[in-house]
Amino acid sequence: MDFWNRNFLSYWRKLWPNCLAAATLLWQPNVERDLAGYKVYIGEKPKQYNTVVNVGKRTRYSLDSLPRDKTYYLAVTAYDASGNESAHSQEVVLPAAAGGDTTLPSNEKTLERTYNFPNPFRAGNGATTVRYYLADPGRVSINVYDVKGDLIKTVLDQVQRSAGENLGEVWDGTDLNGVQVSPGLYYVEVKTQNQRSVVKVVVMP
Repeated sequence: MDFWNRNFLSYWRKLWPNCLAAATLLWQPNVERDLAGYKVYIGEKPKQYNTVVNVGKRTRYSLDSLPRDKTYYLAVTAYDASGNESAHSQEVVLPAAAGGDTTLPSNEKTLERTYNFPNPFRAGNGATTVRYYLADPGRVSINVYDVKGDLIKTVLDQVQRSAGENLGEVWDGTDLNGVQVSPGLYYVEVKTQNQRSVVKVVVMP
């Protein structure tokens, strides 16, 4: 199967303070008609995979509760209805996180009713509004990350917001330098002192 010439592999890391808690592997779909599914290969040494997961036709795979002191190596293959399997994708390395605990802080909870609209949207021709609910007044930070976990934009940085529905935070599809971002998948993290939520945002061409 001619798969990896036209596709790319990336990952999104959920970073709690000083630790790697989880990771989501994402890739672009294969466009061949006889595609039957994908397999994710996982190992603790380069090119040596001791776990294989058949994920069907999904184009993402999540790993939870990763120990902070281990490095993981991942790759993906595509297979067709006849059982033919592609070569491994380019290997993705999830490095060990330095320091910190390996668990989610016990006082951090999910921020309720967090979403954005419109979604998807076109950078340069509009913006998306991030909406969320606060049970109590507090300082809010909103950051945008790409699928590699790199910071793209800070929308809010510890700004005081009132309790209730907050509807006015806007991301215009630009990065830290004010440059329009490339089309693709992004993640918006809304965080208070003890609450956090992440929503997906798609930027269209």
